[in-house]
Amino acid sequence: TTLFRSYHQSPNPSPNFPLESSSYLDVHQSSPAPEGPAPVSHSAARVSVRPKPYDRPNPTEDTLAKVKVGSGEKKPDKRAKKMEQNKTAATRYRQKKRAEQEAISAECRELEGKNEALQEKVDSLSREIQYLKDLMEEVRRAKSKRAQTVA
Repeated sequence: TTLFRSYHQSPNPSPNFPLESSSYLDVHQSSPAPEGPAPVSHSAARVSVRPKPYDRPNPTEDTLAKVKVGSGEKKPDKRAKKMEQNKTAATRYRQKKRAEQEAISAECRELEGKNEALQEKVDSLSREIQYLKDLMEEVRRAKSKRAQTVA
């Protein structure tokens, strides 16, 4: 128990247990390791020495010097050209879709016509079958009646 107590009451965490140390999070991040040794002490004023994910702008640098000024007129022309290309591409796409839809509609009308014709043929054949069945039944009755009158 003294070992347990001395471990948990220790002001300086043991290097064998890095999760106990708050500097573990400062040092073991996905960012590249900072230059120089990592802070070991637990002082009241903790200052992180790890690099930031971005560099803060230096107020002494002249940021306007980095802007390109030479090709200012070409960008609107490029943009207008791209917009015109996009417009024509969209028009072609809509025309293509409209033509596809018209072809599908025409095929649908054609198939509906064929379906109607086939349905009429089915009805006609069904009526013919029923007529022939009725005729066969009539012939059978006539034969049975004739057989009874002869006998």
